[in-house]
Amino acid sequence: MWLNILAVAGGAFCGGILHDISSNHFNPKRQTGWRMPYGTLLVNLAGSFVLGLMLGWMQAGAVPVGVKGLLVTGFCGGLTTFSTFAGDAFSSLQTQPAVAILIMLGNLLFGMLAFVVAVKIVLGREFGRLYIGE
Repeated sequence: MWLNILAVAGGAFCGGILHDISSNHFNPKRQTGWRMPYGTLLVNLAGSFVLGLMLGWMQAGAVPVGVKGLLVTGFCGGLTTFSTFAGDAFSSLQTQPAVAILIMLGNLLFGMLAFVVAVKIVLGREFGRLYIGE
């Protein structure tokens, strides 16, 4: 149990650092003009892709299920952010509805697409048999 907790914490630490770097580098600093939070979109798409790879590899037996805490729960959980995505979409909805729609569609549709592509890369024809449960 403690080993899993440490694995999740280590993964979340690494994912969180990458999230912070991406947000600080790619998200706009000013509140005027076109304000698309590319950093948030980048981490959410990357996290969706990594999640698809990891779950696909676990399903195929290429990665031990014990790695799930480190890479899936920890790293992907620390890297991705639903709360920032929701906050960005809501604040943009007030002043830039078109940007808010792009934020929502970009994160949801492209995130799902990144996940599906990653799983398809790993599982190929076995794609329909992905089991995500415990």
